[in-house]
Amino acid sequence: MRKINRKRMGIFRVLLILLIMVLTATGCAGYKQGFESGFFSYNYPIEIGIKSKTDTFSIDDVTFDLYYSLYYEENYQELSSYYRGEKFSGEELFFALYICDVEHLYDYKNEMTITDYKSLNNFYFIKEISEEDALSKNYGYKVNFWRKKEFAHKEEFTIPKEIFTKINGRIAIDIKSIIKTVDVSMSYYLIESYSRIIWYERLDDNTIKFN
Repeated sequence: MRKINRKRMGIFRVLLILLIMVLTATGCAGYKQGFESGFFSYNYPIEIGIKSKTDTFSIDDVTFDLYYSLYYEENYQELSSYYRGEKFSGEELFFALYICDVEHLYDYKNEMTITDYKSLNNFYFIKEISEEDALSKNYGYKVNFWRKKEFAHKEEFTIPKEIFTKINGRIAIDIKSIIKTVDVSMSYYLIESYSRIIWYERLDDNTIKFN
């Protein structure tokens, strides 16, 4: 009888360890007490994830950890030609990070030509990432055993308070792949956009809650 009890206890311990591992991997510990988005959904090749230890912020300091990748690490060699295609095989490729109200997310569509990518109406330009950096090991991601994304890149990100104009609204963190054309107009060609949507509620004049 003792052997049976010990065996059962051993099985119980193994199951308990597995349960703890699953809860940790799926975010039920740590960050999950706050806010997490984008670690189990897929939007290949560009991925965006958000983590915060809280889901409620001062409107003056809506700051969280922003994760993003510009390629899946097993396929990075294909992406340069994927973005360029035959039309832009010899032209400069780069990526731009923005934030905007979802109302304006589709104001600039794929395959659209623009003259100034840093001054898109109703978009906050955050940063530019060169092709060399974007397709380096610093901006890749992989998927672990639990099907959760593991990003190589993370940075602290603060949303401008001016974007919170609604009581209940949505904002988008948006990454665009862009080609700098070589024609005389020196224009830019938008290839594709990838975004992560955040739903928010303005609890009062000073407080923002992510949903």
